[in-house]
Amino acid sequence: MNAEIKRTIRQIAFFYALCLVAGSLLSLADFRGTRVSLELGTGGYIDNLKFGGIFLVLLFILVEYGILAFQRRTDVYDWKDSLASFSIYIFNGALGPLTLLWQFGILRLAEPLAFFQINDGLIPFVVTFVLAEGAYYWYHRLSHEVPLLWAIHHTHHSARTLNLSIAFRLHTLGRIFSPLTYVPMVLIGFKPEYILGALAVSLVYQFFLHTQTVGTLRGFERSGFNTPSLHRVHHGTNDWCIDKNYAGVLIVWDYIFGTFQREIGPIHYGVTTGHYSYNPLTVMLGPLKDWANGDFARERDHAGLASSENRAYQ
Repeated sequence: MNAEIKRTIRQIAFFYALCLVAGSLLSLADFRGTRVSLELGTGGYIDNLKFGGIFLVLLFILVEYGILAFQRRTDVYDWKDSLASFSIYIFNGALGPLTLLWQFGILRLAEPLAFFQINDGLIPFVVTFVLAEGAYYWYHRLSHEVPLLWAIHHTHHSARTLNLSIAFRLHTLGRIFSPLTYVPMVLIGFKPEYILGALAVSLVYQFFLHTQTVGTLRGFERSGFNTPSLHRVHHGTNDWCIDKNYAGVLIVWDYIFGTFQREIGPIHYGVTTGHYSYNPLTVMLGPLKDWANGDFARERDHAGLASSENRAYQ
């Protein structure tokens, strides 16, 4: 086991130990609140978050394009990539009831086994939100570091542009694996409804991170919040962009675990593995096929191999 894997395991253990301490402390307090019932998924699709559906999403996309047109930056949109993203969005929406049943069901199954009993209230929800952001950070980070998960998450990064239409370009299998990240929190005692509610807020927030029309917002960065500038770094293939800024809402988790990076120059978007296709089926299945054939590497490793080959050629 190499040093990087050992360090990652220690960091994950530290995070869930933090969840255990927070859960034990919350269980000692007598909070008063009304438990909410939420029917929300964890896949990142705006329609399933009751955010206003496809028409509101298209409205924001048109507004963004209008701003870019005013700035004479219409090259930010590759409409073939956007159409592929939209097709994936529709496909996932059609499977929404099944994936929602899995997502909520797996957390419900874990709930009776909870070690602590945490009452309802605003403070438990806020703590749940902060820790759910940490769990999201780790699922997102592992989706870049574990080859199989990267073959799934690759769909989201495979567009060669960055704009709001890319926000819902997410693989269906991600909605199967992602809830497992939150099972330890439920086993500790955190409410499934609070976790899903926190994630819903996070996913709506993240929709607006996928844009090039907003500047640095350093005040938000210093306050511990993620910004479009920081998320642009995450989508970059520049050496200084790879494996950085995994956070959803709270960039503080990147500070804690050493993956924070500010935007320091022009960014090239896409993936180091190259552009697969504009065909949504190829976008979703191509990386998985390559992974199954043993011909697929995470971004950093692929970039390093490409650099070595270039040096050898020169």
